[in-house]
Amino acid sequence: RTSASPSAAPSSSSNKTRNERRAYHAAAVLSDLSTSCLSLASAESPLVPPPTLKSAIDAHLRSLPPRYALNVDSPSEVLVHMRLMSSCRSAPLSCQVHVRQATPPPAPYAKVVTVCCADRRGLLEHVTGLLSTGTGRVLDADVMMSEDGIVLDKFVVAYAGSLRMDRLQTRVNEFLRRG
Repeated sequence: RTSASPSAAPSSSSNKTRNERRAYHAAAVLSDLSTSCLSLASAESPLVPPPTLKSAIDAHLRSLPPRYALNVDSPSEVLVHMRLMSSCRSAPLSCQVHVRQATPPPAPYAKVVTVCCADRRGLLEHVTGLLSTGTGRVLDADVMMSEDGIVLDKFVVAYAGSLRMDRLQTRVNEFLRRG
C-alpha cells in the first residue's frame, strides 16, 4: 500500500517537470532581456550591426550565472556591465567601478556600487572592508563571477559622507597588483 503524504519527498518526475519549467522560464527571461538590451544598444550605437551586437549581448548573459538576468535592474545596466567587463578583460590588473543612486533608496544616501575586476583571493573581503570604512555601511551585496573569472559585484551602500570612488578604484587596483 502506498500513500502520498504532504511531507513525502517529491517524486523524480515532479522534480524533472519543475526543473524543465525553471529552465524554460530562465530561457524566456534571458531572451526578453537580450531583446531589450539589443533595442537599447542599437539606439545608442547605430553603427554597430545588430547581429554583432546581439551575439555580444547573448555571450555576456551566458557568461554569468542565470540569476544575473533575474537580478539586473534594467537593460541599460546590462550594457554598463558589458562595458565594465570588457575593460577588465583588456586590462586584467585593473578594477572598474560604477556608482549610481539606489532606486528606491533602502536608506538615506544609498548608492549602488558595482566593482568589476579579475578575481583574486581575498578580493570580496577587501572591497567590503573599503566600503565599510568611516560612515559607510554595506546593506546588500550581489556577488557573481563570469565563466572567465571576471568578478561583477554589486553592493548597496549607505554612505553619509562623500563616496570617493577614485580612492576605492585605486585601492582595489593596488590590491590586484600585489596579487
